[in-house]
Amino acid sequence: MHSSKQWFWHWTFVDTLVRSTDILRVLPLP
Repeated sequence: MHSSKQWFWHWTFVDTLVRSTDILRVLPLP
């Protein structure tokens, strides 16, 4: 059985990860 909650948290995590990498990309590198 596929858990929709598991799917939801998986994509929430992926979205957060993508946003984090976008923020890091925008930040000036030392």
